[in-house]
Amino acid sequence: DDKTASQLKFNHELHVGRGEVFYAQIDEQSQAAKASNYHSQVIAKDFLKNLPLPVTGIGQEYPNRQLWLYNFCIHDCVNNDATLYLYAEHYAGKGPNEVLSCLNDSVSKLPSPARILHIFADNCFSQNKNKYTVAFLHSLVNSSQLTELHLYFPMPGHSRMPCDRDFGRIEKKKMEEDRVLVPSTWVSLIRNVQKKPFTICFLEHP
Repeated sequence: DDKTASQLKFNHELHVGRGEVFYAQIDEQSQAAKASNYHSQVIAKDFLKNLPLPVTGIGQEYPNRQLWLYNFCIHDCVNNDATLYLYAEHYAGKGPNEVLSCLNDSVSKLPSPARILHIFADNCFSQNKNKYTVAFLHSLVNSSQLTELHLYFPMPGHSRMPCDRDFGRIEKKKMEEDRVLVPSTWVSLIRNVQKKPFTICFLEHP
């Protein structure tokens, strides 16, 4: 009936509007950071979908177990740069330990004037919304140059971030490769995605 349809339409518009707030916050904080002379920094973080090894084009490869190559992106929204952390599944997983190790590396490379950090992440519980992340971020404010740290999550279903633009370029480049036999092929592909290459870091144990 009309009343139910009107209520559903209103709820949908309200949900979409709340989702748009997340994207507006990214732009707003990025613009404010550019005007702060590097005293404020804004980053977004997310995983690209797993890259398979090998890719042979042979039909029998699909039902068989493949090796996954993980690609974790931290995008600097102020300078519009992306750092990609690459490692294979036999080396490490995709839990809070790996995410926080990459985040710690990224924070250690912030410009020295940086005092405020804004982090945008999706709602993945094992990677972002857990007690380990909160404890780590709390320790950063107490032990590093940072005095303020803000963590933002989107409405469920609205997690489009600057990282997704980086991933879209990689996905487009992937269509040019019909054979990927070794990890270095993926690395070369990612390096040649755009004129200004991504910064690539290979995870390794201390």
